[in-house]
Amino acid sequence: RLAASVAGWTSLPEENNKLHHVLCWWSVLDDVPLEVVRVLVFLVTHFRELGDAFNACDANKDGMLNHKEWVKKLQALNCAAGARLQREHQRDSPGPGSEFAAGPGTSHDQEEVLTAVYRFLDTSNDGDISKKEFEIFNAIWRELSQSMWELKMKLLHTFGSLEQAWATAELHEGEMPYSEFALLAGECQFDGPLKQIF
Repeated sequence: RLAASVAGWTSLPEENNKLHHVLCWWSVLDDVPLEVVRVLVFLVTHFRELGDAFNACDANKDGMLNHKEWVKKLQALNCAAGARLQREHQRDSPGPGSEFAAGPGTSHDQEEVLTAVYRFLDTSNDGDISKKEFEIFNAIWRELSQSMWELKMKLLHTFGSLEQAWATAELHEGEMPYSEFALLAGECQFDGPLKQIF
């Protein structure tokens, strides 16, 4: 009602179930743990659609993900694990006490990360993730995609090309550290979610 009376959205349905189908939900990335963003990026790069990721994890095909299905499938895909992630986290950490904790390096660490993401998705706290709960990933992905596009446009406007922006950065062994990424974003006056994009 507020959207209709204040914002002029006169064509919104009154019934909640109809309203849910009309709206496209987004997410605020500052409220999303970095582990969730990293697992989401992994899923987006390994599956054509996020629904395919859900179906791949749903081993018993009951339309729900239990903790065991989730962890077992993503461990098999090597999600959120390995020395590479640990090196990235340590290299990119802006300093002690930062939000960039040391990355997962063992299968136990991997399971902890996947469990934390599982709990984030299980909004009903019933021990299972429904397809509807899994759709949280879609809202987060929309916001992350939009933020990356906005950063790209600002970099192009400021530097003329992404290659020129890359050339101005001080690289460490051919890679850009977080501190340099933050400087580039500052130069082009990008005020979006840097940690999540990085």
